[in-house]
Amino acid sequence: MSKPIVVVLLGDKWIGTEIVILFMAIRFGVGWFVGLNSTIFTAIGRPDLNIKVLIVVTAISIPAYIFGAQYGLFVFCIVRLITSVIGDCIYYFIAKKTLDLPLTFIRILLVPLLGAVFMALILCAFMSVISINNWFVLALAVIAGVISYVGCFYIINKEFVIWGYRYAVQIIR
Repeated sequence: MSKPIVVVLLGDKWIGTEIVILFMAIRFGVGWFVGLNSTIFTAIGRPDLNIKVLIVVTAISIPAYIFGAQYGLFVFCIVRLITSVIGDCIYYFIAKKTLDLPLTFIRILLVPLLGAVFMALILCAFMSVISINNWFVLALAVIAGVISYVGCFYIINKEFVIWGYRYAVQIIR
């Protein structure tokens, strides 16, 4: 899906950068949990954990980036994704210890993963039938992805989707 996004949104001059978009999408897809941690750590009176984890993750990331950059953009993107996952694991470990989370908490992370896999399958099927070469078709692909993702959530956890819908309506009003 990253190649059509590059062609439609950025133009032909940017062909070749789709690998960066691909890895960025994967990174942000698995990294949402880290965004919650900084707020939680601050709320429980431990904002110091944010900087401590950031220092550790940076100490791992910078040498890894220097290493990966020597071997080209593709290897750098893989190294970036791996260091991000390592950072996410460190954040999860600290959050688990600090908040005394049960191991069953990991199951919560599986629901978005299953939704993403289902969405990816739907989008692959969509792209095998239709060429994404303009804004309209790209918008249709995005809508198909959102519907498949939410649909998977609905199948797995109907109550959560209904709650989310009601909450969104409440915010809009």
